[in-house]
Amino acid sequence: MPRRLPIAEWFVDRARGRGGFTVEVADLAEVNLPLLDEPNDPRLHQYTREHAHE
Repeated sequence: MPRRLPIAEWFVDRARGRGGFTVEVADLAEVNLPLLDEPNDPRLHQYTREHAHE
């Protein structure tokens, strides 16, 4: 993990310790999530980007 993510690290340690599945961390600050690029709060339904209307 490039940044210090104490909650993620805590969870990953416990999940890996439990076993039975693979653990992969996705840093949402680095993932391009188009739903987060709107300038207005989603509750307002004032979308400015085409992908938000789909």
